[in-house]
Amino acid sequence: MGQQLFSNQAKNQDKNLIKKQEQDSIKELLNQYNYEYIALQGIKQSSQVIIAFSQKLQCNVAIEIFKILNTQKNGINLQELNQQITSNQQFRNEKYAMCIIELIYDRKQGLLGIVTELFDSDLITILDLNVLNIDQIIAMTYQLIKGILLISENVIKSSYISSDSIVFSKSKNCFLIVDHEAKVNLITQPVKVESKETDSVQNSVFSIGLLVTETLIQRRLTSIEQMYLKHQNIFEVLPSLKNSKHFEFISKILYQMLQSARNKMFHLQALLQIIDEFDIDENSLKSMKLKNKNAKLIINTISDIIKATNYYDELELNLHSFKTEQATSIAQNLEKCQNVTTFDINLGWIYITIEGATDILKILQKCQKIISLGLNLRGNRLGAEGVKIIGEGLQMCQNLSSLNISLNSNNLDAEGAKQLGVSLEKCLNITYLNIDLSNNKLGVEGAQYIGFSLKKCQNIKYLNLNLKWNFIEVEGAQSIEMSLQNCQNITFLYLTFGLDKQRSNVLEQSLRKKIIHCVQLIIYC
Repeated sequence: MGQQLFSNQAKNQDKNLIKKQEQDSIKELLNQYNYEYIALQGIKQSSQVIIAFSQKLQCNVAIEIFKILNTQKNGINLQELNQQITSNQQFRNEKYAMCIIELIYDRKQGLLGIVTELFDSDLITILDLNVLNIDQIIAMTYQLIKGILLISENVIKSSYISSDSIVFSKSKNCFLIVDHEAKVNLITQPVKVESKETDSVQNSVFSIGLLVTETLIQRRLTSIEQMYLKHQNIFEVLPSLKNSKHFEFISKILYQMLQSARNKMFHLQALLQIIDEFDIDENSLKSMKLKNKNAKLIINTISDIIKATNYYDELELNLHSFKTEQATSIAQNLEKCQNVTTFDINLGWIYITIEGATDILKILQKCQKIISLGLNLRGNRLGAEGVKIIGEGLQMCQNLSSLNISLNSNNLDAEGAKQLGVSLEKCLNITYLNIDLSNNKLGVEGAQYIGFSLKKCQNIKYLNLNLKWNFIEVEGAQSIEMSLQNCQNITFLYLTFGLDKQRSNVLEQSLRKKIIHCVQLIIYC
């Protein structure tokens, strides 16, 4: 038993070592061509897809890495591959085609990388996370057929297309074909396309027809059903579709696509003309969920913000100094990060004054798409005027639903509390609010201002308010308590007043009776 356990541990260590060596080899290849490894996006049967930052293009790209066997190395036709890539590069400004940027290769390591524009998800993941409606299915079908048309018109070989060969680009709002199988074939057996309307195009249309059928019926086709669909029409193989409310789409589009492989008279343009008769709503695709979880980038250098472009959803920036030119750079780079909806910026204990608050305003002006904002400003010298300026920036973040702001130790008085409160009143969409105002000079009057503003924040469901070390006394705490009675949507409430345990307990019991829907309510000493 003990020997077997030791043996399994040794095997796992060997696997981890091999995996690390492979990743190190890939990073070495990327460095040779001025790419910086960012993340592993996915592992395929014969390749893996890497997200990397291009120093030349100053943006993120996708790189599909193939491991070349020793027996294949001498047979690779790099000239043929480069010709194919050159043909594909004309798709750079095409919406419905994936643009290949360049080929990278290390014969010694046996690695081949095909660099493409970045994409956000693949069809397999999308179908796992969504049930597409008919508008989305029609839009997807239209986009993929347009993609095949572009490929065939430019004499680039297409073939049988599987679900992992279809990806989605959020920036283009479009499904794209990334033909993995054709790429693998090019590595070992370069091929030439002799005509524009070949059997391979018909096979591509047929294979997409299978995928669209699976999307429509919300299950995988069995191998027998797929085999029958090569020889019979869709209604013979799936008779239940005769009664489908989407019969028109099935009979006019899917029927033609699945007949394409055996229809010698099939023409891609004719199929597109039929699809054009339908109401194609490509905007319907914007509501699809693309990822299982958000990707977060943590950086300490402003210039690295651009690495969040088109991939990361969450961005955390930690700075040890802050100047006007830095704020301008942050704002400019943040504007390019189309996917970022969560932004945390840590500017604690670097002595920011009113001038610095004006610089922060520049950043907040570019946070129009931000849903969740974390602003750590503790230990600075903002005062009431600085908080007022930052508050003006918060009001511009109209999509903001979650705010975590720390103004601990900022020399704030009652006027500072008033200015912050006025801004919070105008952030109408906030449901999650975490405010740390501890170690200031708010006093009873400042607590009253905070309470008065919270009274107007009717949408808040989560509130964590820290007013410790502010001389608010019992009177200030009671003012907060009375105001919160009007916030009946609060389900989680955490308050810190800096009172003794007995008085905190009395206030807590009083609030429990008045905020009846609160799941958790705690008042800390």
